[in-house]
Amino acid sequence: MATVKREALSLKLYDDNLGWVDVDSGNRKEEEKAMKEYIKEAYDRIPLVLHSTTGSPVILNRNLLKFYNDIMDIDAQGLDKEEKEYIEKQVNFFRQREGLVDDDGFVVIGYLNNGSPLQFAKDLLGDLVELRLAKQLRRSPTLLLLASS
Repeated sequence: MATVKREALSLKLYDDNLGWVDVDSGNRKEEEKAMKEYIKEAYDRIPLVLHSTTGSPVILNRNLLKFYNDIMDIDAQGLDKEEKEYIEKQVNFFRQREGLVDDDGFVVIGYLNNGSPLQFAKDLLGDLVELRLAKQLRRSPTLLLLASS
C-alpha cells in the first residue's frame, strides 16, 4: 500500500498497483474524476450538521473556506501565505455570487460537486497552479529558459 501523500495543488488518482498517480494534464474526464474524489474527501473533513427539517447533512457556509482549502491541499502538504490568502479571497467572491454570505446558512451535501461550485473548484486549482508557477519562475528565471529550449 502506498504511503506517499499528494502534494498541494495536484490532482492524483489512486491505482491499486502504483499508488497515487498524476492525472494526465488535459484529460478533462480524469481531472473531473480526481476533483470529485477530492471533494468527497473534503466533505469528511468538515463538520456536517443535520438540517432541522429534512435531517439531510448540510455544510454551514462558515466552513466553505476550510472545505476549499482542504481540496486544494488534500493531504496537508502545505500552501504558502499568498496561496491561502488567494483562496480566502476567491471563496468570499464565490459565497457572494452564490448567495452564501450568511455564516449560519448552509449548502446541502452534493451541491458543491456539481455545476458552478464544481467549476469554481477547478478554476481555483488552475489559478493556484499558475500562481505557484509564476512564483517559482520569479525565484529561478532559468526555469523559463530551460522550458523554452
